[in-house]
Amino acid sequence: MVEMKTLDRRINPMGVAFPLAVAVGLLLAVAQAEPARPAVVGTPICMTCHSSFAKLWASLRHSEAMLADTLPADKRGCEACHGAGSVHVSKDRAQITSWAKLDGEAQAKVCLQCHAKQGLSSDLWFARGHAAVTTCTECHEVHRSTGRTKMLKPAEGQECSPCHDDLADQIKAKKHHTLAEGALACSQCHSFHGTTEKKLLNKPQGELCAECHGADVPRPDSHKSKSFRLKHKADAKGKQDECLMCHEQESFCNRCHSVKIPHAENFAEKHEREAKAKPTACLNCHDTRFCGQCHDPLPKPFDKMTKEGGAK
Repeated sequence: MVEMKTLDRRINPMGVAFPLAVAVGLLLAVAQAEPARPAVVGTPICMTCHSSFAKLWASLRHSEAMLADTLPADKRGCEACHGAGSVHVSKDRAQITSWAKLDGEAQAKVCLQCHAKQGLSSDLWFARGHAAVTTCTECHEVHRSTGRTKMLKPAEGQECSPCHDDLADQIKAKKHHTLAEGALACSQCHSFHGTTEKKLLNKPQGELCAECHGADVPRPDSHKSKSFRLKHKADAKGKQDECLMCHEQESFCNRCHSVKIPHAENFAEKHEREAKAKPTACLNCHDTRFCGQCHDPLPKPFDKMTKEGGAK
């Protein structure tokens, strides 16, 4: 965080009033002498007019990072986000990058000039859903403190609720993990800025569950029966969302099924190729009597599997 006395030396309007007045006068003279071309003027020039932001901005670590002497002039201070300010200062105040006029993609590209170096992936951000429906500044404050980590506007644990206002209903319907009365924050499981996992999870779902629950993951009563694995069809039917809260299709379900469950609507009409290639997968759920409702006689290899006992 930048102490005010340190920031004063950099941008205090009173401490630099006379030199800045001279600088502005020179800028005006140059603007009249030749066509205006945007050039970097530095944060102290900006603060002669926008002085109300100086004290607010001084309270943020953001200001310390953005005023670092190691940054190129055009990536330092106010002009890193708002563009070169010479024309704005000397001739046409409208000639500046106004964030109110930027769409979400343009805003994100400005933020990612710095934040991509801190681990945020522009490819992931633009590839996943959030980039299309929200902007950086809807969640993060830039110029003043919010009293929260990462300059978040919503309180921790409620980062998603301004948009995802159906979370309570999803939790009640057992389609979303309980938030345990505020004990869990959304960011413990989800990465808002992009991830390769489904539903913007920080890591594979099984690993996330194990981080809190270890091997002793709570199970529904229906799972406690020794025969549940073989007889779970009736319990799972129509409840795929509930199943997928804990189990991943690829890494868990498909170890046995190896065919996507639930089947596509027209799967019965087109299942011949998969059934011949993965007959044991069919028999994880269906016995040959089920197949016999349509197939008489049973096709190979199911006829042989029947003679050998098959699935019951």
